[in-house]
Amino acid sequence: MTPHLLSGFLAFSEKYPQRHWLTTNAARGITDWTFGDVSKLMSGFAAGFKNYGVAPGDVIFILTDSRAECVAAFLAAMSIGAIPSFMPPISARQDPRRFWDAQAAVIERVGPRLILASERTLEAGQAWLKAPIVDMDAIVRSEVAHSLVLETHPVAFLQHTSGTTATKKGVMISHAAATAQLESYGARLALSESDRIVSWLPLYHDMGLVACLLLSVYFCKPLTLIDPFVWALRPQLLFEMIERQSGTLVWMPNFAFNHMARVAAQASHDLSSLRMLINCSEPCRPESMEKFQGAFESAG
Repeated sequence: MTPHLLSGFLAFSEKYPQRHWLTTNAARGITDWTFGDVSKLMSGFAAGFKNYGVAPGDVIFILTDSRAECVAAFLAAMSIGAIPSFMPPISARQDPRRFWDAQAAVIERVGPRLILASERTLEAGQAWLKAPIVDMDAIVRSEVAHSLVLETHPVAFLQHTSGTTATKKGVMISHAAATAQLESYGARLALSESDRIVSWLPLYHDMGLVACLLLSVYFCKPLTLIDPFVWALRPQLLFEMIERQSGTLVWMPNFAFNHMARVAAQASHDLSSLRMLINCSEPCRPESMEKFQGAFESAG
């Protein structure tokens, strides 16, 4: 029988609904969520998707910023056998026509059953895209209940390349492949009861999605998500949240180690809870790690 990536998460949520799981640090501020809170959000999204006629195997694009609602929507889609895919929200520095044209090309290729958008992307998306766009916040406000009974489909989610040099290319990731990767990676990291993940990485990149979000989901480890746009404005937020949450695991691309050493070296934080800082997704340069260690060794 094909393993379902969410089976352990839902069982844990039912057993420990009051236990803290997720902290989000976004434009609206810091919010804490229990396993039960997120499960309730998931049930609402599952019901909403069913009302829109989503069936197992249908693709759902999630075009939002990083917050608990988009996480719950992604997990809810998987729970009913749909195939979710995070897409990047537009930033203030991007040319709107180029951004939306790129999204339209991917949408035309994939043909998603529906697109979820938050307030920040909804109006612009409706103007640019010829596709069914649904207000994510309206589904949350509807508070329609749906029992979370896992529906099986071989594919867990759809992951795209960055699209930096060409139109995004998608890869269907199966539950079997994802769970095998997470089991292997969890063993290599020697995950423990005390591990807590802190991340500012975008969920539409596989490092943020798999190494941070799905690793946390699969092993039910506490997770802190900092919105990437918020982190870009205040990089030291990473250290603040590590200290606040007693974070033990952090993933970053190589450039971020250089960037943090350059802009946050004067920050005063206790980083002694950290167990691993993982450098990946770009060429990993020893001099970057040495610079980072030199800048923050005194912080623990």
